[in-house]
Amino acid sequence: DASVEKTELSYLQPYLPTLMSEEEIRPIVSEILGRENLNKNIGYLMGLFNKEQKGKAFDNKLVSSIFQSSL
Repeated sequence: DASVEKTELSYLQPYLPTLMSEEEIRPIVSEILGRENLNKNIGYLMGLFNKEQKGKAFDNKLVSSIFQSSL
């Protein structure tokens, strides 16, 4: 029954991480690119981002597109 799931979700919602916005991601990407200015390896840069933002919720596809547009 969908009402049971909605009730369960309402109890869990405060404990779920909120997805980082593009406005929160861009400064972090800029900071990483500033440190790693010669490295254009998206995989390596994504690895740094993931490691530094461990425990936070973000869309990897969005992060990757921000890296690509910033290079």
